[in-house]
Amino acid sequence: GDYRRLTNGYSKEKQICGLDTNKSFLFWCQDPYTKDFLVDYPMCIDACPHSNETSRICANTTGNVSLPDYPTQSSGSWCFPQPDHQPGTKHVTSHDLRHLSNQVFGSSWGEYIVRLYRDVILVAPNVATVGAFIGIIAGYSYLFLLQKCARVLAYLILSLMVVSTAGVGGYCLYAAARSVNVDGEDTGAELRAGCVLIVIGTFVVVWVASLLTELDTAVSCIEASCECLMEEPMLFTEPFVAFLGKAACLAFFGTMFLLLLSTGKVDLVGHYGIRRWLEFSPEQWVYLGFFVFSFFWAMEMNTAASHYVIAWIAQHWYLTPVVDGVKDSGRGCRVVEGFFNLFRYHLGTIALGALIVSYTAPARLVIGFFVRLAEGKDNPMAKLIASCICCVTCYERYLEPFDKNAYIDVAITSSPFLASAGRAQKLLNDGPNSMVKSLNGTQLIFQVMGRLLVALCCMHSVRPTLKFLGLAYRVESPLFVAGFGGILGVFIGDCFMNVFDMVGDTILYCFALEAERRAVVAQARIEHEPEPTWWGYLVGTEDSEDDDLDYAPPKLKVLLQQHTEAELLQSLGAER
Repeated sequence: GDYRRLTNGYSKEKQICGLDTNKSFLFWCQDPYTKDFLVDYPMCIDACPHSNETSRICANTTGNVSLPDYPTQSSGSWCFPQPDHQPGTKHVTSHDLRHLSNQVFGSSWGEYIVRLYRDVILVAPNVATVGAFIGIIAGYSYLFLLQKCARVLAYLILSLMVVSTAGVGGYCLYAAARSVNVDGEDTGAELRAGCVLIVIGTFVVVWVASLLTELDTAVSCIEASCECLMEEPMLFTEPFVAFLGKAACLAFFGTMFLLLLSTGKVDLVGHYGIRRWLEFSPEQWVYLGFFVFSFFWAMEMNTAASHYVIAWIAQHWYLTPVVDGVKDSGRGCRVVEGFFNLFRYHLGTIALGALIVSYTAPARLVIGFFVRLAEGKDNPMAKLIASCICCVTCYERYLEPFDKNAYIDVAITSSPFLASAGRAQKLLNDGPNSMVKSLNGTQLIFQVMGRLLVALCCMHSVRPTLKFLGLAYRVESPLFVAGFGGILGVFIGDCFMNVFDMVGDTILYCFALEAERRAVVAQARIEHEPEPTWWGYLVGTEDSEDDDLDYAPPKLKVLLQQHTEAELLQSLGAER
């Protein structure tokens, strides 16, 4: 394949520029009197003209004539009209580009696509470099703030959610009422917006009130996650490794997909040098489908590898005993060790897990939503859904186990994926499941806010970057370029929040394992306790030192013990 069959323009003679001819750039001549472009007669040229001092032979309805050039700038293999400077300013406009877009596409929407393409090509390397640097700093700073003041951030975020919905809705209603009383103007839009925001704010207030009951526990879990991140500094390199892995995967598959698309039959449609139609044989459709299948599989393998390495480092930190109130897990290149362990022992496990997780995700999301609704005890709609869904058991048995908790168990026990998935589901259902739910519910807020913070930092870094490099006045669509920076920020923020989420889940999973082990040991002691002897009274009995070791961080341990005691008292009260 050759991607130029998809990206390069073609001449009036249906020759693709740079492929069927040595001339690489597509150019439309312009009538100097009417200022119309001869869009029906595109031509391939060697280089884009930069002034109107040159001329060339152009075809039109009357034959071949010599017409003067006009200033252009190259974008890829295209010669687009060069923007003009506004009188008295340094800003630029694209009157000729707008006119060309209207002629070629019949509307001005093509102008925005061309402007976006040209601006991104112009500044993408600089914006991507600076935006990635700013995004990484923002991600690290957010994790540092979570460790130092997670409780303050929690209340601040929840307050902002309430104010941004109910508060803004109330202000809209107030503004609408005031405008009617003072000016007598139509305020239907403000009234509708206020009502909608008030309704949304009511749901947000109820949701926030339900979170406040478990907020202390969730904040302690988040502080424990941040403590692990700070005591295992090599975890901070994992987002960078994950980012490089995903970027390399996207670049490789994107390039290969363009090459694969270009193997189809290309029909050059129309006379403008742009439009084309692709036709594929049944065999090529199979190749395309398999390529898309492999792309999602590879991306999920990248995510699964990241989950495994993070879980491997976090469980190593957790299973280091607490001595004198601190953990001394040592220092080392944990990320390198984790990836070595992955490629040496668990590459097949990760591949199988990624295949199952990626292609069962839609079914798990849809069916899981209805199953969670059916769990409500006092909700009539939940009872109706529960009576209609006959696959709840199938979901719990065949779909629910396949999530990231399976990779945590693989990192701890080195078991196969299917065995780890089943054991993780059983442990979390029988263990402190409400604690996991309270952490995930509140942790989701911190994850969303972290992604937004990184995205906003990357977006706001675009304009200073353009000004510093002297490109601010050459960019016609700064909002589009800022959007490009925001997309990059979301991508970077997702890497950081993936670490934060996975560390928290791993810590709770390890605590559940520890609680289960202690319960088994205590039961075994009761069942097999030896008869007391005179020798035991004199020298005591021998206990395993490992059974008395503490692994949970002190704050998390106290809160989880309080939660366990509260559940025990509640169950005893129910039995009485």
